[in-house]
Amino acid sequence: MTSLSARSLRYEVSYQGQPGAFSEDAAFDFVSRDAPLLPSRTLQDAFASVERGDAAYAIVPVENTLAGPIDETYDLLADSTLSIVDETVQPISHCLIAARGSAKRDVVRVLSHPIALAQCAGFLRGHPEWEVVPAFDTAGAVEMVLRDQQLGHAAIGSRRSAEVYGGEILMEGIQDHPENYTRFVLLSLDPDAGTPRPCGPGRKTSISFRVEDRRRRESGVLRPFVECGIPLANVLSRPLGGSASESVYHLDFIGSLEGDSVQKALAQIRRTATQMKILGTYPLRVASIREVIRPARKRPD
Repeated sequence: MTSLSARSLRYEVSYQGQPGAFSEDAAFDFVSRDAPLLPSRTLQDAFASVERGDAAYAIVPVENTLAGPIDETYDLLADSTLSIVDETVQPISHCLIAARGSAKRDVVRVLSHPIALAQCAGFLRGHPEWEVVPAFDTAGAVEMVLRDQQLGHAAIGSRRSAEVYGGEILMEGIQDHPENYTRFVLLSLDPDAGTPRPCGPGRKTSISFRVEDRRRRESGVLRPFVECGIPLANVLSRPLGGSASESVYHLDFIGSLEGDSVQKALAQIRRTATQMKILGTYPLRVASIREVIRPARKRPD
């Protein structure tokens, strides 16, 4: 296995966004804060930087407890040559940030990434007088607002992005629910690439497959995993874009590809699926992102 630090590429990890983005914080889970990281404007750019050899790894978000799955990431995974080799879950706390000396009463326009805006939808609905503008990245929105220094403009981003770009935090924790977490996956061209984080004995595997809606109704898509006793950690399904008769499934299950029961279940899936791809087998960090929420809840006195 090849460790992250043993790679000789120019950058260790690429991520979508600018310095101060939540994806950069996720990258710090795997490398030091002094490691060479590659900011990428889009998720597609982050994937491409690894595929063309600019970075050893990419870190990308796959799901959030408030906004749900990141469909763009799953679509890119299904078409990419990269494999998932590790995962991490990060708490997400959003701040309303403006130029120093600003006040909340001055705000007329708010910028941020669409997912961050969705996570703060309730807060924003409480201010219908504000113009809400999507941006390509939370940290990029913060940088733009602070660079332009335009009165009344604010951005939604992390506390660290305010520190990076010298902004003033007008409000903190403005997401709709305090239990806001995002699961990120680490990607590599090498499916057997190692990770500097200690690994326990558990493994998780992610797969993607397409099923005709007719076969889905007839066969029961998840039945092979139930019959083989394979625990499912995450199940996502939606209509396949551009098709009126197919659905795409993304599954995370507990286990590796070596087990007989897993091979039996996957063989049954292949008989009904029009296309199937193994997205990766990697260390089991958390069975489900929802498990992270439970310890965070306060117990009644």
